[in-house]
Amino acid sequence: MNTTTHLARHMLSFQPNKDAARLCLYHFLIHHCDRETALTPELFQRFCRLALAHEHWQQHAVALSQELQYILQHYNETYELDWSLKDITFPDYWQVISIKNSIEGIRILEKWAQKKYKDQAQTRVFYTKNKNYLLLAQMADGSFNVTQASPQMLIRNGELEPLSMAITLKYDNNLELKTGETQYLRVDPSNYLRFKIQNRQIQGMLIRGYIFQNKMEPVGKINQFPEAYYPLKRVEQYFIDRKSDPDYQELVQVLEKAIELFRLNHPEAESFAEAALDRGKSALENIFVNDNVIQTLVDQLEFEYQKS
Repeated sequence: MNTTTHLARHMLSFQPNKDAARLCLYHFLIHHCDRETALTPELFQRFCRLALAHEHWQQHAVALSQELQYILQHYNETYELDWSLKDITFPDYWQVISIKNSIEGIRILEKWAQKKYKDQAQTRVFYTKNKNYLLLAQMADGSFNVTQASPQMLIRNGELEPLSMAITLKYDNNLELKTGETQYLRVDPSNYLRFKIQNRQIQGMLIRGYIFQNKMEPVGKINQFPEAYYPLKRVEQYFIDRKSDPDYQELVQVLEKAIELFRLNHPEAESFAEAALDRGKSALENIFVNDNVIQTLVDQLEFEYQKS
């Protein structure tokens, strides 16, 4: 009792799909949380932060607050829990602002990181090509937390802090995603991937839009799902050396092999080159953008292909 699963079942009697705010909370419980997660004020604060990352709920914060209060109060009274809703700050109370100056955004995140990690991690903030931020925190054991933040900041206790702190990827000291840890990846401004890595396989859920709808559930190697793989590689380019990236190394080898097959007049050179060119061009557009090595190999391969 008093878990996300229990509250979600309780909400079924309210027909969640009849109201957007109600459906948003219901989907949060079943898509953004592990089963049987305890109901705490911190959990609902996380819901509010994730919801307010969407412009729709910034504009309808009152409706979202009223629905959340109603559901929690009904659950509280039904099971005689004697909760105090004063422990929860509801969305209509919070103020969200958008930071237009990237330098100020970096300073805000640096200040917040110092407060969060204190002396337990070395931190660095990157301003990304898509006008967002990455906060890289290296722990004492060599592992990394990588938090994605947008220019939207929350005013809390008179200070600015990132609106959502849940969008974090966790890496071990070999810069590989930690096994068994819940990972959060922002795919684009409206979609998130929540997943775990088990036996080098991804198991997760692509959560879409302001009502946190389940769009797809990828299972398999992450590079089999462009919706997840491309955004992940765009994040990793800021802290993983491409020369040590296995995917980058493998792509270079494939392009070099395709060029070599033409020079050897191999009968399968054309078919192999077509697949290699598709991969190379896709990587230049989505993953290793403007990479000189990949671009040079793609140009050489196209020359050999046209000459054949």
